[in-house]
Amino acid sequence: MRFLEGAYFWVRNRLTGARCYAEGCGGLPLLHTPWQYRRCLDTPLGITLTDPGWLYANGIDPRSTPEPVVPVSRAS
Repeated sequence: MRFLEGAYFWVRNRLTGARCYAEGCGGLPLLHTPWQYRRCLDTPLGITLTDPGWLYANGIDPRSTPEPVVPVSRAS
């Protein structure tokens, strides 16, 4: 049963899913050739973390700080 559910969601995502997140691509995953799919897997994602997102990823709730906290360095 779980296999059928997974197959259904995989097909639905490939047909109507979001665009490819690789930098410079933006195409539908269904239209990717195997060569294009491998290239997109090796390309960095075209997304970045915002300052509140970076704080949240490091265990700090940005809403709990009295003033806006801007990270000095993102190297950790």
